[in-house]
Amino acid sequence: LNSYRCQLSHTDSKSYNAHLDALCDYLETDLVRYDNGEYRRNYVRQHQLRRFFAMAFFWSKGFDGMDALRWMLGHSDMEHLYNYISESETGAVLNGAKASVIVRGIVDSTSE
Repeated sequence: LNSYRCQLSHTDSKSYNAHLDALCDYLETDLVRYDNGEYRRNYVRQHQLRRFFAMAFFWSKGFDGMDALRWMLGHSDMEHLYNYISESETGAVLNGAKASVIVRGIVDSTSE
């Protein structure tokens, strides 16, 4: 935001990441101690937020929301989307998400 003109300015990846860094500093995200004794802050990046959104959406909507999620993320097909959601997660996490969708479907008669 340009405070002099009261207009939004264009952003690029450098300024976007600088804003994320400032937010992480403001919120004081955890410091990680490296083997050399140095401490560094964890900084969030756009792709991490995108994956978090995809996982949270999948966990809340289950397989019923896969087509909408595929469209929002711009993925070409369902298999690509499923691999994106599950590639870095352990089987236990993904199986837990699947199980909660199944249980909700059985317990809640209004659930799709």
